Amino acid sequence: MADIPADIAKETILKLAIIDKLEYERCREIEANTLGMRVSALDDLVSLERKKIEVSKDDGVLFPQEIPWESEVNLSDLLNKIDEAINRYMVLPSAHEGTATTLWIVQTYFMNVLECAPILHIKSPEPRCGKTTLTRLIFKMSYKSLLASNISPAALFRLIEQYSPTLLIDEADSFLRENEELRGIINSGHDRDAAFTIRCQGEYHAIKKFCTFGAKVISGIGNIADTLEDRSIPIVLRRMLGTEKKEKMSMHNKTLQNDFEIIRRMCLRFAKDNSSKLKSINPDIPCNLNDRAADNWHSLLSLATLAGNVWSTKAASAAMALTGNEQCTITIGVELLNDIQEIFSSDKFRHAQRIYSSDLLEALTQIDDAPWPTFNRGKPMTARQLAHRLKEFSVKSKDLRIQYGPNKKGFERSDFEDAWERYIPLPAPESAATSATPRQSPADAGCAVADIQINTLHDQFKQNTSATVNCLSNIEEQHVASNLPRQNQNVADKYSSEPSNDGDCRAVADKPHYSGVIEDSKSDCRCGYRLPFCNCPNTIQAEASN
Repeated sequence: MADIPADIAKETILKLAIIDKLEYERCREIEANTLGMRVSALDDLVSLERKKIEVSKDDGVLFPQEIPWESEVNLSDLLNKIDEAINRYMVLPSAHEGTATTLWIVQTYFMNVLECAPILHIKSPEPRCGKTTLTRLIFKMSYKSLLASNISPAALFRLIEQYSPTLLIDEADSFLRENEELRGIINSGHDRDAAFTIRCQGEYHAIKKFCTFGAKVISGIGNIADTLEDRSIPIVLRRMLGTEKKEKMSMHNKTLQNDFEIIRRMCLRFAKDNSSKLKSINPDIPCNLNDRAADNWHSLLSLATLAGNVWSTKAASAAMALTGNEQCTITIGVELLNDIQEIFSSDKFRHAQRIYSSDLLEALTQIDDAPWPTFNRGKPMTARQLAHRLKEFSVKSKDLRIQYGPNKKGFERSDFEDAWERYIPLPAPESAATSATPRQSPADAGCAVADIQINTLHDQFKQNTSATVNCLSNIEEQHVASNLPRQNQNVADKYSSEPSNDGDCRAVADKPHYSGVIEDSKSDCRCGYRLPFCNCPNTIQAEASN
């Protein structure tokens, strides 16, 4: 028996899969002998081919085949058409939400050439804010869109593997928050290189890799998991006012359905003509987007670049407004770092280079609206919990001594500086138009510079002294803190045979420190302190008389 060519064998198997099962049963042995294979092997191949045919039939039902638009499509006109359709039925907080949604709809037609698939997260604080309406608008205009109010993890990755649809998950707040496996699959579908989940399949537990890369919309009340939020472009909706009116979208309106069909066909034509061009574009990314946000907006900004300057400007503004640095999610660890930075900036610890763990915990628990007073199951945060949280940022407690205090666990300011710089975003620079600080005249500016120089010198002396000075009650406390220790306990006798009448300024710490005293300089006051850091009544009166 001559060998049958492979293409003829495949064609024969396909014909056998199409014919009636009864007819196939009558001819299976003859055909198997003709093809030179066992009957059981032919049965398996025909069964597999029948499954492919069934899948093809289902594909046509789920996603009807559409013909691309007849003529070339201008992208700017297409984007304007989609944006008008969205604003016809939606009251959005600003134009930025419409811009982002419009660009995201068009990018679903380019998923085969994209490396990143950002999630479109539609959320609102309360029901009846338009989430379902916007989701259905996206459903009507996106590529191979499939709407689901609930889905299992197994169905999700098999659906994406088989059809590569635009998946719209509505009412996500009802089931997604507690489903860790489903969140993991959706997370994996963000980056093409990592967009796979691996499962065992079949009787012999064969290992199979399923693709999870694709366009997804998540719609629900409130926030989603931080990992999903980080991979998303947020569209925050709000409830309409009584005075705000929009046209109600009817699914039975044939004219509306025809308009949506035209938009889909135009998107198909533009994607067919420009897929390779979009892949080669390297758009300008706004500077205040973090790395993940820049990835999320890359394809949208590329489309906007193709559309021209108007849409390019609109897209950059939307990216800045919706996912700029001010939108970063603050985790409990970053909040702790931020509060510790504020403690080191407070008056009490401004010049401290070290701090005991006990003092840091006490300061943390005194911050209003912070979680630290009830962090330990309704009780204040413990030293162990503090050390554990900070260890994640490579900040470790150590045994240290502050001045003449005991040897205890604590932290050094320098240990925090790297973590502060990496995890706490700098505040946006204040422009001249929005600054609340009034402009100064040259004379005022000169006074301000002088004050800064005096205060800087004043702070340097404060930082290097460990003495505690008891002064008269009418002398301000901030001046007291700046006094340097006396260079000579009996300095009054050095200048006069009579006791000095500045008795209230005599209290000096017993232990020697005084590294901040400039020993080669003469004191300007009888009490032993250098001017202008003396608060003796005689000195104050003398300055007043001058």
